[in-house]
Amino acid sequence: MPTTTTTPKPRRGRTAVPAPEKPTTAAPVLDAIASSADLHPDQAGFRSTTLLPVERLHPHPRNPRTDLGDLTELADSIRAHGVRQNLLVVPDPDGPSAYRIVIGHRRTAAATLAGVTHLPAVVDPSLTEADQLELMLLENLQRTDLSPVEEADGYQGLLDLGVDVATVAARTGRSETTVRSRLRLVPLPEQARAAVHRHEITLDDAAAIADLPEVDQAPLVKKLGTPSFRFELQKVRDRQKRDEMFAPVLDLLRAANATELQADQWQAPEGSVAYARFSQAEVTRLRDAETLAELEAALGPGWSWRWYYELLGVYRPFTLEEAQQDAAAKERMDATRAEREDRAQVERDARAARKQFATVTAAMRREFLEHLIHDRKSLTKDQTATVVDYAATVLAEGPWEGAYYDGVYRQHSVPWRADNADGLVEWLRIDLPDDYKDDYHRRALLPLVTAAAAALPAPQRLLAALAAGVEPITEDVWCDGGRSITTTRWYGLLEQLGYEVSDAERAALVVVPDEDDDELDDDGDV
Repeated sequence: MPTTTTTPKPRRGRTAVPAPEKPTTAAPVLDAIASSADLHPDQAGFRSTTLLPVERLHPHPRNPRTDLGDLTELADSIRAHGVRQNLLVVPDPDGPSAYRIVIGHRRTAAATLAGVTHLPAVVDPSLTEADQLELMLLENLQRTDLSPVEEADGYQGLLDLGVDVATVAARTGRSETTVRSRLRLVPLPEQARAAVHRHEITLDDAAAIADLPEVDQAPLVKKLGTPSFRFELQKVRDRQKRDEMFAPVLDLLRAANATELQADQWQAPEGSVAYARFSQAEVTRLRDAETLAELEAALGPGWSWRWYYELLGVYRPFTLEEAQQDAAAKERMDATRAEREDRAQVERDARAARKQFATVTAAMRREFLEHLIHDRKSLTKDQTATVVDYAATVLAEGPWEGAYYDGVYRQHSVPWRADNADGLVEWLRIDLPDDYKDDYHRRALLPLVTAAAAALPAPQRLLAALAAGVEPITEDVWCDGGRSITTTRWYGLLEQLGYEVSDAERAALVVVPDEDDDELDDDGDV
């Protein structure tokens, strides 16, 4: 006979548990399970209804639902109205005098939150493990928003206990298609399962991952929830389709232990030559028995293959003659490379020497010119005439400056660009104010340059302007040496002003005919 239940006296600080009432829910099957009526009439006498201490009620380890959700409202309801539906429990095999909850996990957790000490429960020791899992799954399917992953794990648990898919579908009210589709979530990587559980990805996305080989799943899972997921998924699908199309050839290559090489590199591997490169357009031919037989007969040790985007490249090892030819070609290539490197080193050495030469000679010219511009009250009559003659010449030829003409380069010899103003500041020895701000046109420099230049005699002022247009003569200019008419003309002026031209400078000013002179037109274009 069922045990008669009584309501214990309330204790201070505790909420009394009212006598259980006949449960009323939207799930008649579960109501019958949780009521005092027998679930299995042929096992009458095994079920009993009683009040059990909360501390003796343990969550079922195989409960499909892992997240009980927010229990606040349910706890408030239990405080106000008590627990009005029996729990269904079984004896806990791991703890004496304890019980495992089959139905009522949320109620138990909410009651604990509400401070309830005892709960009404139906104890049914006759339930098998399969019965327990089925009832827990059924309860969650009918009463809560069980996540697809939790649902899948529940179905898998029943399968593990020997229940077939058809029976699972019949007992849970699901179609076999739904059960099978949920079961596909079970073997997914944990990151993907968690994303499904949190409703961060769709079941279609999860199914797409489940359809892939395990080796392709992990990289794709990393893209879950990102804009790149669809792109990466399509790439994997295209690769699968490609592998399926080329399956006859791939099977032969793998059977022959041919080495798979790094993808998307065109060149043949060391010691090999391309045997064939198959495209997807050739799939029909690749499936031809004669073509496959020819490839199978040719395959042997040392063969390899790789994907080059949508092409399948197959490589065979060199023959003896090809190996000898390859060695000879490498020897010639090594010699050419060594010769090229020697020439490059000669040029690097020459450039380093020119750079040093340019630095030293620029310092020599600056010292000489600054003495003429700033340390003398005036130039001699001959020096003044020389400077004026130089300025008149370069100004008259101004339209042809900045281009090659008759094999020589005519550089602008007077300031004509905004950045020449920087040179004027240096040659006029202008101290810029602390708040000076540079701009592209150097507008703020004009009054400073005008004032500084006005303090010099006209010949020195002109010489400073010419120096700002020509100096410094860089390493690149010295690369042409005497081919720069501006450089040779400038040195002619300096020498007439009293500058001692060194032997090294005079040698650098020698015009060296260039083989390409005839290909230059009057505008310097080839």
